[in-house]
Amino acid sequence: MFDNFDDDDDELDLDMSEAEEWYDDNLRFFDWKDQPAGMPMEVELFYYSVYKPFMSDLKKPLRAMIVRHYPHIGTETREEVLTQINDHIDYVGKEFLLFLRRMIEFGKTGADLRELYPKLDEWAVKYPSYRKPRYLDESFWDKKHWLTPEMKNELILESRREVDEAFAFTEKPRFEFFSLLQSIVFRYYPEIQDMDKDGWTMYDVFLSDEYTNYQLDFEHYDCFIDYGFEVEDLDLPYEEYQKKFSEKWKIRFDEEVRQRENDMLNNKENV
Repeated sequence: MFDNFDDDDDELDLDMSEAEEWYDDNLRFFDWKDQPAGMPMEVELFYYSVYKPFMSDLKKPLRAMIVRHYPHIGTETREEVLTQINDHIDYVGKEFLLFLRRMIEFGKTGADLRELYPKLDEWAVKYPSYRKPRYLDESFWDKKHWLTPEMKNELILESRREVDEAFAFTEKPRFEFFSLLQSIVFRYYPEIQDMDKDGWTMYDVFLSDEYTNYQLDFEHYDCFIDYGFEVEDLDLPYEEYQKKFSEKWKIRFDEEVRQRENDMLNNKENV
């Protein structure tokens, strides 16, 4: 009897559609408890009209952007490494979109989003601050008693220019990432245009968190390639990988220091 049950269960699994398998794999993003069995029609519509075209249109420009942001990845040819990188590329944008839909559907119930996200007000202040330059407090210059007001103002302006330039340099990858995902999600998910202020706060949270994951994933592989790790190192436990990376980093750092010292000696001899 149990053998027959297992065979029937396997047959049912084989009969699941692509959308149903996706739904089953991502149940945590959906309100499935106390609901009829099976994939709801509105979720299936979301899968085919929003999720699939979003993920499909994202892939090609995302690959090009990754190579711009992490150029060592563009030099990689080992199949095992490329397979892992491609797996991560396929995942980019997924949680952003599914968290976004979950939030929108919850909002349709008329409930306060703070029931789902108790830290919403804190995030409303915190997340936008990530995208602002952090200037030196002007009180710093008050300690320089010898400065005239004109000199102080000039130094403040110069300090702000330097911060602006550094911020623009570091912000560019983030801006490109946000712009890419936003351009595609606006195309396929017009419901987001109806979000209120709280909804847009959570939108920024989801997008920021997605970018953080993007950075962590592809910075890892960029360093993996740059520091000459072997294929066998792909599945190293975190602690072992970090230890090996630290050793490789120190070797490179020491070599760079020796090279600078040699260059300085050569320059002195040539003077």
